[in-house]
Amino acid sequence: MSQIYAMDTFFTTSLGNYALASRCQILSELGYDGTHLTVWDADTAATIPHFVMCAQQHKLTVNGIYFMLDIANPAAAQATIAQIASIPVTTTVEVAMLANGMGQHRSDTSFDSLALTYLQQICAIASQHGHQVVLYPHVNFWLETTDDALRICQQVNHPNLGISFNAYHWYAMGNRDINATTTSIAPYLRAANICGSRMNPPGSAMPASIELIDQGELDLFVVLCALNHVGYTGAIGLQGFGIGGDVYSKLRHSRQVFRDLHHRAALRGHWAHLQ
Repeated sequence: MSQIYAMDTFFTTSLGNYALASRCQILSELGYDGTHLTVWDADTAATIPHFVMCAQQHKLTVNGIYFMLDIANPAAAQATIAQIASIPVTTTVEVAMLANGMGQHRSDTSFDSLALTYLQQICAIASQHGHQVVLYPHVNFWLETTDDALRICQQVNHPNLGISFNAYHWYAMGNRDINATTTSIAPYLRAANICGSRMNPPGSAMPASIELIDQGELDLFVVLCALNHVGYTGAIGLQGFGIGGDVYSKLRHSRQVFRDLHHRAALRGHWAHLQ
């Protein structure tokens, strides 16, 4: 079975955030293979050494550390690159890219040269430390779509640079042809995460919801079959942003559902040939 990890977004509830040690103990106890950290700001970045220590204590793989790189803000961009350089363990570095914040210059190719400059620095660091860098398409960011990520990967042309397939952001952008997407990014596909989702009514703050993997209208069986078809064998992350509630029970349930999905996709992939 593919390695499975829970993104740290699961551990934020309406009452607060779970401590790093508690997160790792929960994931280990439930049988997850790895863990993940989102670097929201300098304070979160400062916790990276403790996060890595907790993961190692509980025998969890550090499957990814997520950074937001604002390519239109040189000081902030260099601070992010310094944070990446300080990571004390080999991992996957997820890079979501903005230009002057959310909602600005989405998919604007005039910023490509700036992106290339910073990514060359990040890839040089990755080469030194053995990291895999993946571009993380994100709704309402400059790098918003898998097409954006593919364009940038082709321009940078570095062996340590790839693409993360993020089921939520792909679906929320209105995409439906999963096989076309996975085929197009297959040469660069290095990471993937999934969640349940359904489209929100017009005028909602976000175009779609993030839900547990057996909820919503997005057919994750078909998504996993498409990933299998292009030969993706890496870890699968479970996205939990905004889900909240009893984290332990939801992560336990999600792992059980994923085992069934993964098994079914391996044995019955022909079911996913939809009309």
